[in-house]
Amino acid sequence: MRELPWLLMALAMGALLPLQTVANASLRSGLGSTATLATLVSFIGGTLVLAVASLLQPGGVAPLARLAQQPGWQLLGGPIGACFLFGMTFLAPRLGLTALLSLVIAGQLFVSLGIDRLGLGALAARSVGPMQIAGAALVVVGVLLVNAGR
Repeated sequence: MRELPWLLMALAMGALLPLQTVANASLRSGLGSTATLATLVSFIGGTLVLAVASLLQPGGVAPLARLAQQPGWQLLGGPIGACFLFGMTFLAPRLGLTALLSLVIAGQLFVSLGIDRLGLGALAARSVGPMQIAGAALVVVGVLLVNAGR
C-alpha cells in the first residue's frame, strides 16, 4: 500500500488538532483574554513559521506576484481557518474536546463527501458510494453516542 505514509501523516495531523485546541484554550485562560486574542496570537506564531519555511524553499515567495490574478474565493482559506481556530478555542472549554471534536469531524466528513462527489476547485471529483455513506452514518451514530446524556 503505497499510500500508507500519507494515511499515517493524516492520522498524525488529526492527533495534533486536540493538542492545538488545548494549547490555544490554555493560552486564552492564561492570558485572561478572549478567544479572539488567543487565536490571533496562535495565527501570528503560525504565520512566522510559515514565513520562514516559505523563504527557505526554492522559489520562495516569488509566486506571490500572481496573487492579484487569483479569484477572490481562493483567498477564503485564511479567514475560514481563523474562524475555525477561534471556534475551537471558544468551544473547547464549553463543550469538552470529545464532544467538540466528534461534531467537528462529522461536519468535516459530510462536507467532504459533497466536495469529493462534485470535485471543487483544484480537487478532482471522486466517487462516493454506499460504503462511504454507510461510514458517514456510523460517524453520526458515534457522535450521538459520544454526546448522549449532555
